[in-house]
Amino acid sequence: MTVHSPDHAHQVSAPGPSGSGAGAPRSALRWPAAAATLVVAAAHVPVVPEHLREVPYVGWLFVGLIAACLLCSVALAVQDTVIVWVAAATICLAAVSAYLVSRSVGLPGMPDDVGDWANPLGLISVAGETLVAVLALAALTFRRT
Repeated sequence: MTVHSPDHAHQVSAPGPSGSGAGAPRSALRWPAAAATLVVAAAHVPVVPEHLREVPYVGWLFVGLIAACLLCSVALAVQDTVIVWVAAATICLAAVSAYLVSRSVGLPGMPDDVGDWANPLGLISVAGETLVAVLALAALTFRRT
């Protein structure tokens, strides 16, 4: 008896070394995830100078987040391995967590952000970060080996 697994529309096969099409499965979800990580990076760029002046540790965290998102975006586009998906989701979920803390109890040196839930760049960031995490979960759940 032969059992056929369901065909997942978001899976494509990466070309193997010989160009035969055989290789690790790649998820079409990598493209929206890569785009979302670019949005997250771009949303943080305008606030870096202000935070480097007023709360330097937050400014440097933003610089790190921007760099990590750019790296994840490229990595997702080039080869969306399990480690890349996990890294992208972890980075984005950490950023969402920091946003929630900064808006609820506040971060040291940033009491003025408490309660600022409707900040447009913050909402764009959280939407992009959440999207990356959801796409990562979907890609890893349906990944074929």
